[in-house]
Amino acid sequence: MDVTTIVSKGLAALSYFVESKNEAIVIDPRRDAQIYEEMALERNVDIKYVLESHRNEDLIIGSLELQNLVPSLEIIHSKHGAPFKYGEHNVGDGEKFEVGDLEVECIYTPGHTNDSVCYAVTDTSTGDDPVAVFTGDTLFVNDVGRTDLVDIKKHEEQSRKLYHSLHDKVLELPDSTIVYPAHGAGSVCGADMAARPVTTIGYERMNNPWLNKDEEEFVEGRLNSNLMIPDYFTRCEVYNLEGPPLLSEVQRPRLLGMRKFAELMHQDDHVVLDTRTPSSFVSKHIPDSIFMGLQMMGIFLGWVADYEDNYLVVVEDSSQLETAWNYMVRLGYDGFVGALSGGLMGWEHSGRPVASVSSPTSSKLKQWIDANGLQIIDVREEHEVHGNLIPGSRLTPLTEIRDHIGDLDPNKKTISVCPSGFRSTIGASILKREGFEDVAVPLGGTHAWENHGYELA
Repeated sequence: MDVTTIVSKGLAALSYFVESKNEAIVIDPRRDAQIYEEMALERNVDIKYVLESHRNEDLIIGSLELQNLVPSLEIIHSKHGAPFKYGEHNVGDGEKFEVGDLEVECIYTPGHTNDSVCYAVTDTSTGDDPVAVFTGDTLFVNDVGRTDLVDIKKHEEQSRKLYHSLHDKVLELPDSTIVYPAHGAGSVCGADMAARPVTTIGYERMNNPWLNKDEEEFVEGRLNSNLMIPDYFTRCEVYNLEGPPLLSEVQRPRLLGMRKFAELMHQDDHVVLDTRTPSSFVSKHIPDSIFMGLQMMGIFLGWVADYEDNYLVVVEDSSQLETAWNYMVRLGYDGFVGALSGGLMGWEHSGRPVASVSSPTSSKLKQWIDANGLQIIDVREEHEVHGNLIPGSRLTPLTEIRDHIGDLDPNKKTISVCPSGFRSTIGASILKREGFEDVAVPLGGTHAWENHGYELA
């Protein structure tokens, strides 16, 4: 048995290529699925099944995409709780199937969603006990799945379901069982995931704080989790029930000349995304563009982008075009028209306008605060803050910033802050696009503020 983890950077999503003898399974594949076909060809194995752990909310699943590349494979997902419109097999609790020397057993684990399943894998060539379990969004390293996504009115009900799925099903596995979750640290699907790719049942039993609570403590903790629910989750849920369009049917982005790019950016349904670094963006950018640094595009794009828009992208160099496209289609943003040929340097050299955002040091920001006359928005999520705000700040999560534009004075100097300057630069770019002229971003963020010894309220 050999397990290869495929990390989708930016999303902190994990999929798996599992092989035994000359057969393989793929678990929770991403939409740009050619990587799994390439692995099968390189290793001379046949992909027999694709296993889905649940109807994903935070990404577009790649099962149909991979089946289009490998028509002989069959798709397996849960027969409980979700009316999937594709796939060959809907499996229930206790059902088993074979791949090479592996016996794979479906464990029904409702809670995160009502269709959630885990897959316990036994290597029959070495013994009768499971050696691994693929837990989807049921169990993570140091965390457990969200229970607020099925229906917020059923938050308590789903929390109780998850508690019993964990204690009555998952923790019944041997302590030696290796746990492979669907997400790692940084995912929006949890708040406390540790930065380790795998764990074991025994380690989580001893150290995962959520597994050491009684039922009432567990439910209360889940109800008070206060995790944000980005709007893009709805699109992912629909696509992952009905099946997304194949990428062969989606127009691929192309490099656009200056004139064509400028023509398109002024059309109402086109938005410019700048994927460079925060420091590059605040220094110079195309007016009215939205900052969306490539490094974290997979996470933050879905927080602020509209599916109805078409997107034009500014990249550091043309080699990043494919990466940007992959990040966008993983979230279902198929309206990626193209990237600016020649980049921002070529744009500026052609005499076209550029804009900037001021970036004060912590000491300069302190002077501005002492002088009054400015408004500060902290774009973190509520569960992150714990009272640690720069004095005078108002919490305005990035996911809600457009809803609160009317609460802000566009004529005041406006400071956008977050811990590192990344999200705050996204927030500042949105404010600039909405007509706020005097906007600033301290790129050192609240970390630099605290390191200077300034107080946090």
